[in-house]
Amino acid sequence: MTRKIRYLFPSLAILSLVGAAAVTTPSIAFAADKLTAEDKAEVQKPIDHADERIKEIHEKLHITPDQEAKFGKLADVMRANAKDMSEAVEKREKAEKTTSAIDDLKAYQRIAQAHADGLKDLVPAFEGLYSGLSDSQKKEADELFTHGQDKKMGHKS
Repeated sequence: MTRKIRYLFPSLAILSLVGAAAVTTPSIAFAADKLTAEDKAEVQKPIDHADERIKEIHEKLHITPDQEAKFGKLADVMRANAKDMSEAVEKREKAEKTTSAIDDLKAYQRIAQAHADGLKDLVPAFEGLYSGLSDSQKKEADELFTHGQDKKMGHKS
């Protein structure tokens, strides 16, 4: 279980690029509540891996010097989204011992809203980059950002 949870939050940065709003389902959020202190110490938030994911995407898409400016915009949005998502998750975790069920649902709502808000900026940034990719890069992007991207990005379940 620890290994799967470790990749839950870092994967949000990648999954938001796809637009998979279902990633942060209540069942996952509530499952995170049942983690031991040891498991929680190993859970990494999106901000913990944003630059690693950005580097992976850059390498796998073989970004050229001409594409760097558009990729840089995408990377900036990914970092900002990871920061916002991490802050929302951290607030929820800090309040978990003193929160009511209603407060917990509201905290989860803030996490989901941060995810949705991030997509509003992320989609246009990715579209800008995608439109300038070569056909082979688009094919690679299509493969990277479809269901099962964790395996394609080198994650193990």
